[in-house]
Order: sequence, then C-alpha cells, then structure tokens
Amino acid sequence: MKKLFALKIISTLILLALCTSLTFAQREADRVKSELSKSGLRDEDVRKRLLERGFDVDNIDINNPAAVFQFEKNLKEVMKELEKEKISSESNASVIDTIDAEQAKILAKEGEEISEAIEEGATLEEAVSEELIDAQDESLPDAITYGQEIFRSQNIKLYRKSEDVKPPASYVLGAGDVVTVSIWGYSEEDLIFEINDEGYIKPAGIPRIYLKGIRLSSARRLLMDRFSNYYKFNENEFEVGLSFGRTINVNITGEVFNYGNFNLPAINTAFNALVAAGGPNNIGSVRNITLKRFGEPDKNIDIYKYLQDPSYAMDFFLEEEDILHVPVADKLVTIKGAVIRPFKYELKSNEDLVELLQICGGLKANASLKNIQIVRFANDEQKILDINLNEVVKTNKDFALQNGDIITVFSIPDNYENFATINGAVDLPGRYAIDKDTKIHELVNRTYLKDHAYLDIAYLKRKNKDNTTYSYYRIPLGQILNNSADPENIRLENGDELVIYSKARFLDKESFSVSGHVREPGSFEYDFSNTLTLADAILLAGGSKKFATDFAYIRRVSPDQPDETTYLRVNLNEAIENPTSAENIRILPSDNIVVYDKATYSQKEQITIRGLVQNPGIFSYDPALQIKDIIEMSGGLTFNASRKRIDVYRLQISDNEETKTLAANLILDEQNNLVNGEYKPMPNDIIVFRQSAEFENIRLVQILGEVTYPGQYAIINDNEKLSSIIERAGGLTEEAFLPGMIVDRNDAGIGKISLNADRKIFKDSEQNIVVKANDVIVIPKTNDLVTIEGVTNGKRVVVPFVKNNSALDYVQNYAGGVLDEIGDKRNILVRYPDGHFQSPKKRFLFFWKYPQIEPGCYIQVPSKAPKKEKEGSKTDWGDILEKTVTQATALLTLILLAQRID
Repeated sequence: MKKLFALKIISTLILLALCTSLTFAQREADRVKSELSKSGLRDEDVRKRLLERGFDVDNIDINNPAAVFQFEKNLKEVMKELEKEKISSESNASVIDTIDAEQAKILAKEGEEISEAIEEGATLEEAVSEELIDAQDESLPDAITYGQEIFRSQNIKLYRKSEDVKPPASYVLGAGDVVTVSIWGYSEEDLIFEINDEGYIKPAGIPRIYLKGIRLSSARRLLMDRFSNYYKFNENEFEVGLSFGRTINVNITGEVFNYGNFNLPAINTAFNALVAAGGPNNIGSVRNITLKRFGEPDKNIDIYKYLQDPSYAMDFFLEEEDILHVPVADKLVTIKGAVIRPFKYELKSNEDLVELLQICGGLKANASLKNIQIVRFANDEQKILDINLNEVVKTNKDFALQNGDIITVFSIPDNYENFATINGAVDLPGRYAIDKDTKIHELVNRTYLKDHAYLDIAYLKRKNKDNTTYSYYRIPLGQILNNSADPENIRLENGDELVIYSKARFLDKESFSVSGHVREPGSFEYDFSNTLTLADAILLAGGSKKFATDFAYIRRVSPDQPDETTYLRVNLNEAIENPTSAENIRILPSDNIVVYDKATYSQKEQITIRGLVQNPGIFSYDPALQIKDIIEMSGGLTFNASRKRIDVYRLQISDNEETKTLAANLILDEQNNLVNGEYKPMPNDIIVFRQSAEFENIRLVQILGEVTYPGQYAIINDNEKLSSIIERAGGLTEEAFLPGMIVDRNDAGIGKISLNADRKIFKDSEQNIVVKANDVIVIPKTNDLVTIEGVTNGKRVVVPFVKNNSALDYVQNYAGGVLDEIGDKRNILVRYPDGHFQSPKKRFLFFWKYPQIEPGCYIQVPSKAPKKEKEGSKTDWGDILEKTVTQATALLTLILLAQRID
C-alpha cells in the first residue's frame, strides 16, 4: 500500500507545482525522489519507462497544465507496471514463504482472483490475505461457545480496503493516513496531506501540525483552529476527511483458526482484525483477549462487552505491529434448561453463578427457583450439586462455579391440579379453577348452557384413588340449578369433568330419500312434526325432470318389522297439482321415493349396419329411412364394396309361432338407389354390405439380403414362386448363400421356413415354394466358417469349413475334443444356416451318426445332465463298451502306424 501512497503523493505534488514557485516545485520533486526510494522503485527505472513513452522528467513544463496532467497520467501507469513486475519477482517469494502447504493449495486455486485484486490496486500481501480469509470463512465450524458466532457467521465485517468504509470520529490517525481538508465559502480550498513518519503534516505557509495518535474528531478541531489563522471561513464551511487510510501489519497469535501477520487497513478495529484470523477457535478465549502495543500497558478485550454495546470496539483501533493474543479459555461452563439463552459460556475468574445468569439473558418465566442442578467433575469423579436459587438471591451470596460445570435450570411442571372441566352443550367448555368448597352449580354458572342442553341428566367423571381408573356419577342438573341446596349438588374435586349432553343425543336421527328422475336426488332429514308430504319431498329434490313418469313408487319399511318392505304406487301429477288429494300421502322415516324416466318404458327401435361402409354401427330407426339414407348415415360405401350384393336380415315374430329369420338380397345403382324390387327398412333389420367379387388388395412381399435390388415387391401372378421374386429383384449376388435362405411367414403363425436350397437346381426343386402376402425373404451372404462352442477343451473356436466332416470330427480336430465326464457328445446340436437343427442319431449298438457340416454351421456341445443315483441301479455297459472300443481302435491305429515305419 505504501507504493500506492507514493503514487498519490507524486500526483499531488505535481498539481501543487502549478500554483507555486519553481523553487518550491524543485523542493517537492526532491521529495518525490525520496518517496520513490521508500516504495522500492528505482529512479532510473521510472525515468527509462517514461522516456519510452516520450516524457523527459527533467524537461517537464510545470507552467503548462496540459503537459503536467499528461505526465501525471503516464507516471501512474509506469509505476503500476513496475509494481506488478516487482511483485512477480521479489514479493512473490517473500509472501509464499509465510504460508503453509494448505494455504498454498488455496492460492493456486484462486490465482485469477488474486491477479484481479492486484489490478484493482491491492498489494500482493493484501490480495493473498483476502483470499486466505475468504477460504477460511467457508470452512469454519459452528460455534460451541457463546461469542464465537459473531466471527463464524461473519456478523463483523473485515474492511479489506480503506475506501470500504467512512472512518468514525473515534478513528486514531497515524503515519501514512491521507487527510483531506475542504474549505468553501469566502475561501475555497481542497487540500490533501499525508501524515509522515514523524507524525505531522505541513500545509503550505502553515507550521507543522502533528496529527499522529489523535482521534479524527480531535484532528478536525485542531485543523480548523490552525487553518482559521490563514483562511476565512465559518465553522460549517470547513470539513476534514480521510481519503486513504494507512495499512498496518498486525500479528494475531494464540488460539485462532488462522494465526500470523496480517496487512490490514487501519480503519479496522481489533474485532475486525480477529475476523481475518477466523476468530477464536473452539478452545480460544472470548473474554480474555489481549492487545499488546510496544511502550503501552496491555489491554483486555472482552467480546461479551462488545455484544452488549458495539461501540465498545471503538476503543480498540490498531497501530503498526500491534499484537492480538487469544489464550486458551480457562473457565467454560454450560447452562441449559429454563433460561433465555442456553449455551456454553466463558466466565472470568471472578464471575460465578449470578453473573452467568445475567450473561445468558436471565431465567424464563417458568423457571423453578427451588432447585437448580450442577454436574461437576472434581477429584477424579463426577458429582451432582443441588442449589436452592431462592436462598442465593435472598442471602445475596453467589455460588462459585468451576471450569466444566454443567448447570441445569428446571422448569416448573405443567401439572396444576386445582381445576375442574366442563364439556358438552355449553358455550365456553374447558377448565375452571376450583377450591375445596366449589360445588357443581357454581361450575355450571361460570359458563352458558346451550338451548338444546339436556338438563334431566348430566354425568360427573371422577378419577379414582388409583389415579388410573374413573367413576361416573349421575347428576340431576336441572334439579340442582333450581335448588343449589339440593344434596345432589356435591363438592367438586381436582380433575373432575362434568359432561352436559345435548337433547339430540337421546333422539334417533331419521331420514328419507328421493331418487330417480328428479333434479337433486339425495337423502333428507326427516321432519318429526309429521307434516311432510310426497309433494314436499319432490320439491326438496328439485322437482321432477321433463320426461319423468306420471307415477312414482314409495318403498316403505315397517317400523315394527324392519325386514318387511311395502311398495306404494302413487300418482305423482295428482299429488303435486292437488296437494289435498289422497295421492299426496305423508312421508314416514326411511321412505325411499323413486321417480322413473319415461324412456325406461319405451322400446328402442334400431337398425344395424355392418360390412364395407365407412362407419358401421347401430342407428336409431325412423320410418322415413330409405336404403340410400342408411348408406349416407354410415359414411358411405368403401371403395371395395359391392353394389350387387347387399344382404338384409329380418326377424319375423308372430304370436304362438316359431321365430324366423328372413333374408333378402339388394342391388344398387351408382347413386345407391335400389334396383331390384322394393325394400322398406324395419326396426331391428341387419344390413350387411359385401366385398366386390374377385377384389383383392395388392399383396406385397419383402426380399432382403443378397439380391441385386432388395426391397418390397408385389405378387403379380397367382401362385407366383420364390424364384420369380428373386429374378424380379435382379437375381442373386455372387456372395448369396442359397442354402441359408429363410422365408418368414406370419400367415397362420407359421413363422420361419428353412429351405436349404441348392443354387444349381433351385428353380426346379421343391424348395421353390409359392410366396404369400407379407412374406419376408432373407438371403444371407456365403459363410465359409464353422463355429464350435460349449463344453470342449477349446471352449469357443471359429474355423474354416472343411468338406466331408461330421460335427464330431470338428469337435475332436479343432476344439480339442469333448471335456471328459462333463461334455455330452451324444447330444451335440448343429444349427444350419437356414435355421434348422440336427443332432446325432444312433445307428447300431453304441455307434452314432453325427450330422455332416456345411459352411456357416454352428456346433453346440452341451453338458451332461446330472445322473440320479439309485440303489441297485444297473451298470451302463453301453458307455463302458463304447469307451473300450474307442481305446482299442486308437491302439490298433498306433500298431499299424508302427508297422509302416518299420
């Protein structure tokens, strides 16, 4: 930050040169050289860079404002460039030396943010410090001691730059602070001064003014007093500010999360600085933090005082090389239970129970003062202490606490007993206070009985002496209320419950229902005045609908015999139009009134249309309908429908005669008019439209694989054969493997047809089958390989095709043979390219014939099925004989071979 201060000083001095003498400007230029030296930048480096930009420091015309401002702009840019270069060489090493491996990982991740911070004007130290602080903020654990949370939850802000905040009046000035003085009114000036290392500023024409170590508010009064001797202004026309606060190095040690040296703006107090270190860790003190400053007594910092009064922080502004030390907390106690803020607290050595209760916010309203409990570790054992808090308060004596104490303040039990409860038909049910003389009528008079309250009988529910079971007492409530001296008006006991019932509880709820063709069918409460009639019931159900019948039925259950049901037919119109008529009968409980729809009693006349029309279905009959109308109603004929064959079926029904089905054939012209005879549609007729004779849709087959033009082809001749389709597809390719040809036929669920065709004689062979619609013909490529898989010594092998070899030959010669005791060579399965399968066949005794192999075959050697051992089972002489013959054959072959060699 000193480099930035030097840059601002240089700019200020150049501006001052515009309004002062050449001698004064020369003197200030010398001072600039001194500041350059302090900042670590060499004068020759600055001169060289400025010359590269076209500026000669010794030949700047200070009387030319434009030239001066242009020089100032380039000077700032040059110094920034040099500072960045210096950071990349010397400063990097010095900063990196101060961080540990974990911090180095963080910085490596956040390199881009550090570079941006430097470009915005921060020094490397500030940028690195800021990133480390940000990283630790993300990983701080939850607070376990009261006071830690203000640092871990970032309630206190760390000011990273002096411009972040306006300094308070209590801010203590120091060397490096840049002070602004503004005067307006009769005199107008805007001046900037930096407090030098000696602690003073030197305004032009004014003696030195020492500001180091005094508060900003005092500095304003001092500067106003001094400047008033040289300028004319009123008190409200003078302002002092801090345009750029100094940065200081502060050492934070002890029990913090991130101890070390921090470069911070001096605007931060000790509390802000502790944020940079993450605050006290889990064992660090929050009450006995020490501020150490050279030449001054140590100061104690108590975070609890800050929590009570945040202005407490203003007494702890920091100076260069101040030390903040956080020791281990000596006295930690935990308080829980009925207190305002249960937590773990740190106490000072002279603080005990009374102070703890004040720090935690005090007791809750329901706290029990009779006894609080303290769990304490002492003399290698854990003890429980009971303390009467009332006695502590009365005697004004404190109770000494020790480190590790756990204090529990109990709550007063929520089990008051001096009450009785009233429930039921009252306006204010609930608990009411009673004493030993309170009687039932007094409890009832504290609330209001509802109009429907049943006063003949109430019940008092009382808990028995076992405190578990209950007894019920019948109370003549009306009698007691009329005469409080009645002996039934007994005294109440704690916990009694008086239940007053409603009259409705002792009445049966009855209803009746209306269903069917009414607007609002449903169940309705019965009218116990016995005046409700049929007409009233229909009106309660919204009235009958438009097509309701003139009559209704009432299903009535006998009140004396519930299993007995009676049906009453009533004239609905008469009951509604003439309420005094006999049809308008009175409704009884449980009556069910059913109003019917006229459509229920009308026979639906329909005509059924089937066959080749666009929308076959069932249509309502109309005597005016003709055959042409019926065709139009069903969407018209389909394109393949025949007008020469329409079948009509009619049911002939006669009394006492057998039912007959009549049939007729109709012929239509192109306009769908009847040509042959007359036909009048009748109810329940079934009309069927047939397909035109000899009509047949285009039949397609699909050919895939090794033909010149694969794809779909129409069958153009009856009984067209497979060879014809192949020829129309351009014939077979050179790689076509005809023995593997497959026809996939979905007709009647046939599925895949394996042909095993011979290319030379295919056209005249039985394999040249007739194709069917939707056949899929697949002709594969020639495959000259044979695959062997299963329980063999060679596992899975693929070998070239060799003529005149059986499946067993391939297994023995190319797959190492069948695995002994596991493989089952008698059940070797061969799948041929056309999809069919073959397995060995037994010829004579133990001799087996194995399938001959063709190109593209797949040979599968299965495992033997597990044998079930049975007592007395016979020896498998077939297996033994087969093995013996095989071994003998092998031996004979070896003998013959040896003779040939001889």
